[in-house]
This record gives sequence, structure tokens and C-alpha cells, in this order.
Amino acid sequence: GHGFGPVDERECLQVLRTAFEKGISHFDTAGFYARGQSERLIARALHTQRQQIFISTKGGLAWRENSVHHCGGRIELKQALCESLKRLKTDYIDLFQLHWPDPATPLNESLDALISFQKEGLIRFWGVGNLTAEQIETYIAPSANVPHQVHFNPIHKTTKSVLTIGHSGNRCLNCIVSPFEQGLLTEGRSSVGLEALGNRDIRRRNPYFRSEEIRSWLTRLSELCRTTKIPKVNLILLWILSQRGVDALIP
Repeated sequence: GHGFGPVDERECLQVLRTAFEKGISHFDTAGFYARGQSERLIARALHTQRQQIFISTKGGLAWRENSVHHCGGRIELKQALCESLKRLKTDYIDLFQLHWPDPATPLNESLDALISFQKEGLIRFWGVGNLTAEQIETYIAPSANVPHQVHFNPIHKTTKSVLTIGHSGNRCLNCIVSPFEQGLLTEGRSSVGLEALGNRDIRRRNPYFRSEEIRSWLTRLSELCRTTKIPKVNLILLWILSQRGVDALIP
């Protein structure tokens, strides 16, 4: 709910429990999300199922009052990992990722820190997020198959080259995030665009929400969905999964 309008916490918990009951076992989060509240909710909903679920979380971004800071150094990442372990009420993370590269820290230093956490037994696997094509070529070795979270959807296709480079030589396992562009591509309230958002909603900074070109495209998409009788969210997910270079998707 942080930055996205009010939410019902009871409904959040029920969504997580229902997902587990329906067979979903991989839950992705980050210490950055809602200032740690996302991780706390997962712990509250699924703590007794810890051995049956796969938790991925992230470090490298932090709130300082109301501003966002990169923090990709070894000490900062270790602190973020320990805080996540505490919030999630677990003694290991299945997949711990660098949320974003830190401009003030050489990327290889951040990756070395993740590798050291794996050697310590604090995490099972490590991954990355939001790398450029050049960073992948420079820092991710062929055949490494490093999980890489990539922002990609039908209206945000600038990362297509990142997917291609990631698959080149099996450097990355490309995992798509934000498939619905913060709700704009769903059939919910936020699909209307800017006027559906509160004054303090962080999505007001997203240029897609104020684009007339995107609004026109979404109208045509809705007409297509009515014609084909395929729900919009299904169509979006199917389109993403059909793209070359996509390995996984977090809906």
C-alpha cells in the first residue's frame, strides 16, 4: 500500500494464503517494498509453510526519510539481508538479489558480496535486477544463468535488448517484473490512468499514466479483448511469455 493508495491488510494476507493454497510456491518481495511491510506480510501469512515456499527478496535500495538511495556496498547489502531475514522470520533466503546497480559502487563488488553470502549459507542463490545490456556483457559470465529481473511489457519494450543479451551465452535467466505497468494494463481502477490516482500516489510520476498515445492504445486493446473474449490480464501475460528471451514472469 505504500505509495499506491490504501489497502486492506486482511485482504493482502488472504491473497497470499490463497495463492499458496492454489499451488503458488515462489513469492518475490524486497526490503524496499513498503519499507519492509511486504516481507512482514509474507512472514505472517506463510511462516508455518516456510519449508514449502521459495522466497526471493532484494537489497540495494533503501529509504532515507522520503527519498530513495542506492546502497550496493558489501556492508550495506549484508545489513539489508540481515534485516530481511528478521522480517521474514527465517534463517535463510532462497534467492537474494541486487535490486538495482549502485552508481557509487563497482558492480563486481556488489556481486562479490552476494557470492560471499551464498558461501556463508545465508542465501541459496543470488541474482540481479535492472542491469543494462552492457553491464550484463561485462560482469555476467557466459553459462552463469544468473536470475535477472527485467522490467518489460507491451508498452515498456526498451529492455528488449537486455533480454537478448541475457540469453546470449546463457548469461541470465530473464524474469519479467511489472508486467502490468503498475496496474495500468489491468482492468482495475488504475487502468483508467492519471485521474484514477490519488495526489500522493507514486504512479503519478510514471509517464505512461499521462500519455495520450498509450491511452489510445489501451482503448484499442480493450476493444480487441472484447472481440476475442480473452481477459486483458490473460492476454498481457500470454504476450509476454511468448516473447523470445523470457524465462519467467512475476505477475
